[in-house]
Amino acid sequence: MVRGVASLPHGTGKTLKVLALVTADKEAEAKEAGADYVGLDEYIEKIKGGWTDVDVIVTMPAVMGKIGALGRVLGPRGLMPNPKSGTVTMDVGKAVSDVKKGKIDFKVDKNGIIHASVGKVSFDAQANC
Repeated sequence: MVRGVASLPHGTGKTLKVLALVTADKEAEAKEAGADYVGLDEYIEKIKGGWTDVDVIVTMPAVMGKIGALGRVLGPRGLMPNPKSGTVTMDVGKAVSDVKKGKIDFKVDKNGIIHASVGKVSFDAQANC
């Protein structure tokens, strides 16, 4: 099983929507780092209702108990926060800014193929090196 996380120097060329599920004391830190959506209980209820209009969810260990119930909704879409991929951390601001800058997760599928974007054809020659 090949799996990991990489930070790309020039990003992926995509703008990701980041949801930070954090307690009230970390909300300002997440907003400052660039999270598109910040909150806890209201977003948990929205996700239970079927809303998944985000690309990455960042959270903290204290909140994982509440998010565990969302595994059936988030798991199949690949949105479930994971400590190994750096989306469950106490340093929420750093995690959000890393994702916005171009941090990617990669893993092999059942056929041994890695599906991950590492850049775009439209990047200039310097960014593609």
